[in-house]
Amino acid sequence: MLSLSKNEFNVIRFLIRNFSRRFTIRNIGAELGISAAGAHAALKKLEKSRIVKAERLGTGLFYYVNLDDKVARHLAAVSLLDCSGIRKIKTEDIEKESRAAVFDGKRLLAITSNEDYVKDICYRELKEVKVVCVGEEEFSDALRDRDKDVISILEKGCVLFGEDIVLDAIKRVMR
Repeated sequence: MLSLSKNEFNVIRFLIRNFSRRFTIRNIGAELGISAAGAHAALKKLEKSRIVKAERLGTGLFYYVNLDDKVARHLAAVSLLDCSGIRKIKTEDIEKESRAAVFDGKRLLAITSNEDYVKDICYRELKEVKVVCVGEEEFSDALRDRDKDVISILEKGCVLFGEDIVLDAIKRVMR
């Protein structure tokens, strides 16, 4: 059975949320506030377990989450669902018409085919929240094009529901 340290889980969380950029061991260590040796140890353990993969470009090794692996996919989903530090909002009505939602405390990204319904609900119940509604293909395109708003919400936010939809879109645009 696989057990993860806090640093290893933080590495997974960091890599999945920042999938649109490439990171070396040193970059990951600096971003997470851990030593390069600590980042190296965590990444090597995760790579041995097939949770992350390394890609060699020139002389550098760049790491990313291996979403083809079932365990890695579940760990990525759990890391996206982590809402520590973000206030909770009521999502029952939004879930009826949306496939997924990501909330960063100020903005709600809803992946839906019924934008008007979701915006209506948010206007009535979540007045202080800015709503961004996109369809599934639009979401994938926004990730592929590195849309600033969508990437920012995903990096800082928490997936409220529909983590599989978000992971599928990330997988389609990775590498």
